Amino acid sequence: MFGICVRGASRVEEVHDRLLDIPAEVVPGRHGRSSFAFLMGPVSGYYLAAPGEPSVYLTSDSVWSASVEDAIESLRPDVIVAPAGAANFGKGPDILFPLDETIELVRRAPGQVILNHLEAVDHCPVTREGLAARLRSEDLLDKAWIPQDGETREYGAPEAPPRPPRRTTRRRPGPQKWLTQLMA
Repeated sequence: MFGICVRGASRVEEVHDRLLDIPAEVVPGRHGRSSFAFLMGPVSGYYLAAPGEPSVYLTSDSVWSASVEDAIESLRPDVIVAPAGAANFGKGPDILFPLDETIELVRRAPGQVILNHLEAVDHCPVTREGLAARLRSEDLLDKAWIPQDGETREYGAPEAPPRPPRRTTRRRPGPQKWLTQLMA
């Protein structure tokens, strides 16, 4: 089951076309490449389109993929939230957006991009300062926000109504999720 648990909630709900009573679309992601992607298991991002509010695409713990690209181009979210730490295990490919893919995501984003998961854990080598410098050199810093710990921001109502979510196809969890459940 793919779902989101809200702090203080007593259950996890499966997401199909609504999340917290907001029209939503589940967007498949890839948590790495090659055998790492298989070991990490399937992941899902979410596109949220509440009337009168900016549309938001939460990419999930992902790298650039056809489904991420499709979501950005067809849904045209006002705000994208993406993990930009280029997380890895010291060997093998990154399991979150590598720096070049983060730059490409910001370049293609129709609106603002919030870049998180930086300096958060020991396997995320990208720093806020390094990411800001790269965005500045690419003339993209005005499209991105790199929040400091605890920092918040509000986005105003969009000029046009958000694009409605498309019909989401139900995905089944991979065997990795079942094994993780057994080990917990």
